[in-house]
Amino acid sequence: MTKSARGYSVRIFIPSGEPEGIRVIEKSNWIGQGLSFPRSLFSEARRRP
Repeated sequence: MTKSARGYSVRIFIPSGEPEGIRVIEKSNWIGQGLSFPRSLFSEARRRP
């Protein structure tokens, strides 16, 4: 690890309440969001705004 490496926090939101389902990920100091889901839930994830 370099001296300039800094830590960050990550928030994970699970809309359905099931950890195996869709997960919305937000990183601190970043304006984007990530979406993680199993391939079987692709059609459901695609419908999310």
